[in-house]
Amino acid sequence: MKNKTICIIDDEEIIQFIIKTVIRNLNNEISILSYKNGEEALEALKQVVDEDLPDVILLDINMPVMGGWQFLDEFVKLKPNPNKRIAIYILSSSAAPDDKIRAKVYKDIIGYINKPIEADTLKKITQLELG
Repeated sequence: MKNKTICIIDDEEIIQFIIKTVIRNLNNEISILSYKNGEEALEALKQVVDEDLPDVILLDINMPVMGGWQFLDEFVKLKPNPNKRIAIYILSSSAAPDDKIRAKVYKDIIGYINKPIEADTLKKITQLELG
């Protein structure tokens, strides 16, 4: 069985560092991919075979180059196996009600988490999604 993988897509280096540190402390067998914008993530994920796609994506909405919504629109087209479950969690400092409503449109979005993400929240996500 392959290791579980979490993909972090966020332009804030400190957020990436915190998430990686917490996840490694929870379970150092979880593979972590990280990208600073949606375009970088999309290009990398296009190179990945279906079973190696991440199990969980933590996705920031507001990023330079390609934001979270644009990433999602492109990722939905890219996903070769519609049966592979990828749990996507939106990470955002935005409290805009429109963003929470928009998140409900995408079936792969499991949750909407306000930044800063807490260690307990990451623990719940890893337990729930990665067993």
